[in-house]
Amino acid sequence: MVVERIQTQAQSDVAKPITSIGFQDNEPTVMALPRLSCDPNKIMKNPLPYLAMLVLALGACDQIARKPKQDLSRIEAIDVRFNEGDFDYALAEMRKYTTDYPDCDQGWCLLGWVHAKLDDIESAKDCFDRAITLNPKLDNAFVGLGVVKRKDGDLQGARQAYTEATRILPENAEAFSSLLVLEILEQDYEAAAAYGEKAWVLRKDLASIPANLAVAYHYLGNEGKKRQYYQEAEKLGYHRLDAIDEIFADSVSSPNPE
Repeated sequence: MVVERIQTQAQSDVAKPITSIGFQDNEPTVMALPRLSCDPNKIMKNPLPYLAMLVLALGACDQIARKPKQDLSRIEAIDVRFNEGDFDYALAEMRKYTTDYPDCDQGWCLLGWVHAKLDDIESAKDCFDRAITLNPKLDNAFVGLGVVKRKDGDLQGARQAYTEATRILPENAEAFSSLLVLEILEQDYEAAAAYGEKAWVLRKDLASIPANLAVAYHYLGNEGKKRQYYQEAEKLGYHRLDAIDEIFADSVSSPNPE
């Protein structure tokens, strides 16, 4: 899971208004302004009250404009717990977060990944779609959308989502790794190997990349590459080596990679 580390916007102090209605603490407030005449002659004779009202109104608008739309440090803290396997916590906290920050693309993206991990496909799709609507350049949301579409059997839709992620960010290793998996499922092992090699150049710490590359080269009959990437997966502690061994032993007819 990848969450961009962007400096969290600082929220400016908000001066206490004369009167506020309908707002909770720390939210922008609406000031009760005095009623003034709209008679141009009166305005010209004594413009100061009107100028004061304008300053107050502009100040209120500025307070609203300065309210942050996201808290990425909060997302990162939740993401840590998510990667540790605390999915129920991540789900509850990200639901709260997206309520507090409904316009945060990263928030909807992480909530989508949580739903995907819990196999709630439709909720995951909705979250990724919302993230993409907020930010059409959010490559990680396209990777997530591709994952849930693949899980749902929509391989063409998955391919389109992964390809869009690589178009947005050509260095997105997760997108190439996902295309590697997709091509294995489609039994296009040469394409799988090509995508896998791209992913491996970009990331040497993701164990599923060499594991799936070993599978692709097994079906291509390249024993050297097969052993090389199997050993790399083993070094990285890939947790499903038993499944890879079964594929190599031809005990299963088709691979089921991650």
